[in-house]
Amino acid sequence: MKQETVVFVSDDHVPYQDDATFLCRLNAIRLLKPDVVFLGGDHCDFYQVSKFNQTPDRLAKLQDDIDGTHALIRGYREAAGPRCRMFFLEGNHEERLNKFVLRNAMALWSLRSLSLPSLLGLQPLKIAYVQPGYMEYRGVVFKHGNLASKKSGYTAYREMDDWWRSGVSGHTHRLSEVWKTAGQGDIVWTEAGCGCVPLDYVKGKPADWQAGFVYGYLTDTTWTPFPVKITKGRAIVNGEEVSA
Repeated sequence: MKQETVVFVSDDHVPYQDDATFLCRLNAIRLLKPDVVFLGGDHCDFYQVSKFNQTPDRLAKLQDDIDGTHALIRGYREAAGPRCRMFFLEGNHEERLNKFVLRNAMALWSLRSLSLPSLLGLQPLKIAYVQPGYMEYRGVVFKHGNLASKKSGYTAYREMDDWWRSGVSGHTHRLSEVWKTAGQGDIVWTEAGCGCVPLDYVKGKPADWQAGFVYGYLTDTTWTPFPVKITKGRAIVNGEEVSA
């Protein structure tokens, strides 16, 4: 197969998305013209159905958040173009809705209209929903992520040790790239940063998060990733400055 350009974006957490980061991501996607885009999960926060304490002003806005997430996903699709293959990897925040239904209204579990692909309008956008939130594509693992360590790069090492192959993950809201040379050759794991502002539960200290995304070039034998840091809506992508 030919070389493919791949983009991985995750962790927008609508309605807490950072608009400048989002617009920068869109322009980067337009520049790169990817063959494949992975939406790496946690694009909707689903605050209202979490187990954590909620503030009353947000409880009545679940439909607004779902509509906002659909608009964000549609933006990614339009930037990538109709020929780009797109996958939505379920994140733990999307999983909140399923858990809420199972805890409180199991009789509704079979309703197609309550499924995340239906609520987010993925089928008309030709985006495949991947549940659970990981898949292997041409020998590389792409996943939302289920591990979170204290520092940038620590989670990447743990993921690499678990999978023993190259991969990209979100979830930690951090950017990193770590390499390992073993008997079968070189492997690399990349953390993809986030697209959101600091959330309510991050208090008392700066959030150790980095806005960004990952792109790379993939063949059947080689994966070359590039983590991109977005600062105030600006980034350098493939040697060019991209802005919101």
